[in-house]
Amino acid sequence: MKRLIFLLAYIGLSAGLKFSIRSSNLVQEHGIEFEQVLSYDPENDVLKVEVPLHLNVLGSTTFFDRKQNLQLVYVPAHNYCKIEEFEEDFDPALMMRLSIDYQLDQKVLRAEDAKEVYKIDINTPIHMHEVNQLPDYVQDVCKGKEINRVQSVSVSQEEFLNSTAMFLLPISKTPQSRHKRLSDFLPICYEAAHLCTRKANWGRRCLWQLVNTEKANEKEIKHLSDSRFSCVMCCVGDGPKKYSEEAGLCKCDLIKNKEDFKGCQPSDGDTHRTG
Repeated sequence: MKRLIFLLAYIGLSAGLKFSIRSSNLVQEHGIEFEQVLSYDPENDVLKVEVPLHLNVLGSTTFFDRKQNLQLVYVPAHNYCKIEEFEEDFDPALMMRLSIDYQLDQKVLRAEDAKEVYKIDINTPIHMHEVNQLPDYVQDVCKGKEINRVQSVSVSQEEFLNSTAMFLLPISKTPQSRHKRLSDFLPICYEAAHLCTRKANWGRRCLWQLVNTEKANEKEIKHLSDSRFSCVMCCVGDGPKKYSEEAGLCKCDLIKNKEDFKGCQPSDGDTHRTG
């Protein structure tokens, strides 16, 4: 068994947060070992999870903030931050307690014991006035970095690992900033979707979650993998009434290659840098 020696990217006391509780869990994954480090702020109910670079997985720091209804992921290798909604069924304090239990009992998180969960990230627009309204610690961590608001969608292992396929994801939630834009052309485009592909090599990351199950005294280990996919919003269906160049959407079935993707991307920009 090869043991990885690593240095976690250090993020100190971010503005407004005090991480007074800490734990570290040994992970065995595909022939290597590393440690996932957790820090918890009980006053603000914020959990920070640090995972190092390992194999083909990028190192990352994730903040779970239930009070602010957000999750922040910082990926140092890409100088990138992503913001998404807080997972409704996730309990930061519970994961902290379970992590401490695992550490005290010297239990190891193993891939063969975990439930694999695969997600893809779809960038949605975030404007500077929204960035300025984010909590101080988010602006502190993401200062000078690319920042996106992200919608994470669960997919199958086959879809996640397929590096050439393109597939459609229905738009289940639309940010308020996009609603007005969609309403302008809904009479022309009756159904929109995200067309996504992994052909753009954005890299991937992972995170290990500890949760309680419905059965008493049983715990479940979740191994979450996610990746930034290249996606474009497009118009679904046939017929001339479902597409308009003025609306700014291409027909999904006409997007076949990288040039089509670029030509169909919105021109107003979906990313910002802070600071």
